[in-house]
Amino acid sequence: MAGPIGYLFHRSSGKLVHPKGGSSDPGNNTSLVLYDDRSNAGRLQVRFVPAEGSGHFGYIQHVSSGKIVHPQDGRLDCGENTHLVYHSDRHGGALFAFNEGERIVHKGGKIWHPEGGALNPGNDTLCLLHSDAHHAAKFYFGDLNGTKMSPYPDPSLSGSWEMVKAFISHDFVI
Repeated sequence: MAGPIGYLFHRSSGKLVHPKGGSSDPGNNTSLVLYDDRSNAGRLQVRFVPAEGSGHFGYIQHVSSGKIVHPQDGRLDCGENTHLVYHSDRHGGALFAFNEGERIVHKGGKIWHPEGGALNPGNDTLCLLHSDAHHAAKFYFGDLNGTKMSPYPDPSLSGSWEMVKAFISHDFVI
């Protein structure tokens, strides 16, 4: 079950994460960039899709194309400054989680950054993975107005209930 549909924001600049070129169906290996344009917002929508057996990690899916965010090399142990791209493959190297400190964390441990690490990066600044945790490396999931939301699906219970009968006998001595 996928999480709600929303947008990825760079905290300090308020810019949105876009597929480079703004396509609603970006090709494999299309870079993720920061941009302040909110027109045609449908092409920017994403959702978090949990990966079974991966705890709080899952895929960040571009809604209109179905592609997911990957490190450019697709590896779990990617190097510093590895660019983030959209791609159709799903594997362990494409798992991410959102933490309480407004960081998007790659399963390999690196976090999302704007290239160059600026607090207010220019339009078309690439998104990449790096190990430093500073204020410019904060991203969050929200609605188009910028209100922060949880990217995770609502919790649900599955299974069935079974009536269990138990009798407890107490011997009281007075």
